[in-house]
Amino acid sequence: MNDFEMYKMILEIIADKNPKDLQALLDESQHYQIVKDYIASDEPNSFLIQNIQEMALNMINDDLISATISPLKYVTLIKFNGLTVLGFQYLKKAQGTRYQTTN
Repeated sequence: MNDFEMYKMILEIIADKNPKDLQALLDESQHYQIVKDYIASDEPNSFLIQNIQEMALNMINDDLISATISPLKYVTLIKFNGLTVLGFQYLKKAQGTRYQTTN
C-alpha cells in the first residue's frame, strides 16, 4: 500500500467530508479505490484499520490535522477538528491548487 496515497486520501477526506472521528474517517475511506483494492486483497482488514489510525496519529503529531486524542484501556479515541494550515498546504502540494487556505 502506498503511504503517500494514503496520506493524501486521509487529508482529502478530512478537508472534504469533515469526519468527526476515526470511525467516520474509516467509513468515508471505503469510497476510495486504494481502500477498495485493499479490501479485495487477501490482507486482513484489521491491518488497513490499524494503518489508517497510525497514519492519522502521525499526521496529528506532525501538525497536519487538528484533533483530540483520548487513549483508553483498549482503544484510542480520535476526534477530528479539521486540517491545520500546514495540513492544507501539504494537501495543496500533493494535489495541485484544488485546496486553498483562507487568510
